[in-house]
Amino acid sequence: MTRKLGFYGAKLNAEYEFPNGLQLRPELDPLEIPTINGITTNLDGSPIRMDQRFSEAEALALVAATHQDFVDFVDEQVTVEVNQNQFDALVLLCLNAGQSAFAKSTVLRLTNERQFQNAAAAFGMWIYGTDTLDGKRWMRALRGLYRRQLATGLLFLSLAWADATDNERVELRASPVDEGHRYKDKVEFKTPWMEVLERARTQILPPPPVVEEKTENDVTRDLNEAESERLKREPVTLGKMPPSLPPSPTGYGKIDPTAPPKEWWQSRREWGRIIQLMTLSVGAERVTNTQAIAAAEIGGLAIIVVIGFVLTKWGERKATRYTK
Repeated sequence: MTRKLGFYGAKLNAEYEFPNGLQLRPELDPLEIPTINGITTNLDGSPIRMDQRFSEAEALALVAATHQDFVDFVDEQVTVEVNQNQFDALVLLCLNAGQSAFAKSTVLRLTNERQFQNAAAAFGMWIYGTDTLDGKRWMRALRGLYRRQLATGLLFLSLAWADATDNERVELRASPVDEGHRYKDKVEFKTPWMEVLERARTQILPPPPVVEEKTENDVTRDLNEAESERLKREPVTLGKMPPSLPPSPTGYGKIDPTAPPKEWWQSRREWGRIIQLMTLSVGAERVTNTQAIAAAEIGGLAIIVVIGFVLTKWGERKATRYTK
């Protein structure tokens, strides 16, 4: 089974390679190609899309895949069984020092001799970067590189590195010495490894998150979530309400869209019309059936019609005042 750079190895590497933070959303490069952390393809070889969203573990897995050549080289050089965090730390050293230097390193030798505690301490030997001074090559001791190697040594022991290697807690002082053909810094003081180890001894790394290959349903879900997030970020703007609406067909003033709905007892106009229609319907039925209509009945029906008319007019007046 082919080994890969694990979650914590990729995370530690990203902290130094991406000082502004790991990208979780793609952006367009100068050629208008969607990229994330400088990568243009997914793990399955498909191109990165602008609508994709990545978790931290997924983004780190993409970054880790770009270092597979170094991973394979370290796998060939290590002759003993090591856990994922030990393997990751060795890969990070190989990335930093180069394959040739890694193959000759004390860290690799001690690892293959199963001297894991000494191997972890030996990461702190790799503190020199190349610069120039007075036209000569300068092997310069770098505090930032020392912090990185201390953190890698803690990773080798499956210990959390953030607090123990905090920028305020790691010191390195050195001065250049002329060796004729080059300058090389002489280290005057650096924070002892054992002090760093003591700070981190109880801070064991938890199990890393598992990155599963996305299915078609997962991609659809990501697209839906991305669209939901976009809608949440966009401000909601309502169209400007017209100053007034056209008069209603009945001519009873203007409709107020902000007014509360009318209660049943407010619909006097409608009740009046219903009473009028019912009264006229009864009268028409009596005439159709050739029944004699007594004067009293005629008077009663007339009174009811008048009541309906009054209710109708009253309702119209109230409706006009209600909507103005």
